Amino acid sequence: MAKGQFPKTASGSRLKNAWKLYNAGDVVAARREANAILADSPNPTDAAQAKDLIDRTRVPRFAWYLALMAAALVSIMIAVGIAHH
Repeated sequence: MAKGQFPKTASGSRLKNAWKLYNAGDVVAARREANAILADSPNPTDAAQAKDLIDRTRVPRFAWYLALMAAALVSIMIAVGIAHH
């Protein structure tokens, strides 16, 4: 399934609402709704689709590593600037 599409087998109205939020770009609300669906012990199909939605909204690990490297670089530049002055 391509990004921006929700499965045609989305059975629950809450699940359809979560996919609509995701397609509209509100990934925080979509993720919150998917977590609420999982907390309510849904049927296996809805649970699988909610987990798929949560996986799609997760921040990639590479982005965290890149942010950490950028923060380290800025810290080093500040330390060198302070030490040099």
